[in-house]
Amino acid sequence: MPSAGRWTPRVTLALRLAPEQLGSAVQVLASTPRDLVGRVSGLRRWDGDARRAWTVEPD
Repeated sequence: MPSAGRWTPRVTLALRLAPEQLGSAVQVLASTPRDLVGRVSGLRRWDGDARRAWTVEPD
């Protein structure tokens, strides 16, 4: 987890997905070859219209 007061980079992987599209988007990302090495410390869904965020929890 990030330490308080330290900058933590973030990446937006998709914009304007409907909630029912999230599972498919994660499956596509999981099956895509990638050159980057890193760690995911969290996943959230952001509703820019309502200016609200939800933490995405694994099943």
